[in-house]
Amino acid sequence: MGIWNSFTTWLTGRNGIYKDEDKINEAIQQLNAIVSSGGQIEEVKEKVQEAVKQLQSCTGFEQYVGDVESSAFDSVIEYTENGVNEVIKQINQKVEEIDEYNKGSAIQKVGGTLSLLTGKLGEGFLSVFEGVGDAVLTAGAWVTNVPKIWTHEDTAASKALQSAVKFDVSGALMSPLTSNSWASKYSAVTKDSGAASIVNGAGKALGIIFLHFDTVEQMEDFCKKYNNLIRIKL
Repeated sequence: MGIWNSFTTWLTGRNGIYKDEDKINEAIQQLNAIVSSGGQIEEVKEKVQEAVKQLQSCTGFEQYVGDVESSAFDSVIEYTENGVNEVIKQINQKVEEIDEYNKGSAIQKVGGTLSLLTGKLGEGFLSVFEGVGDAVLTAGAWVTNVPKIWTHEDTAASKALQSAVKFDVSGALMSPLTSNSWASKYSAVTKDSGAASIVNGAGKALGIIFLHFDTVEQMEDFCKKYNNLIRIKL
């Protein structure tokens, strides 16, 4: 069962802890025990303050070390407390997401799942063209950056082209399919799940076939050679 649960978690992107009420309650109880009034955090805070007071009473401490307030380490403890509260908040948010998914109708779940997977397929397909386009833009950045030889600064055009290369065009174009309310709330798989990665890979394979590349390596080799050709000409 452990292997099966691990596989389904990878495939769907959903963590098993949020499907087990006992685990949820146990985790929340343990975290609350740390931050609640009279809990572990408060106990540690009191012990640290007492330890500082004892150090202050030592002969020569104030003379050689200086005056240390008993509350000197409170900020560190409060930082830890805030971190635990943030974990509790994230768990509750994830539980709400799963509850919302469970309340969804069959149409919403099927529609949300198809929307997300279609978007990931299109994202993979478009990323192949984006990769070729990025190679052209990178070459353009080199061409427009020739004045850097004298100015030692990137040109505005080169900076713009470099920014364009970094922008995720395929992800932005497919965002309406992968990030709409149905896909976000009711899809059986998440955007970073194994299933989404497989579909995204299938989209890339279709794009490669469309461009008549046999493998991803051939496409990458084409882009590298294109860039090198531009550099040689420069």
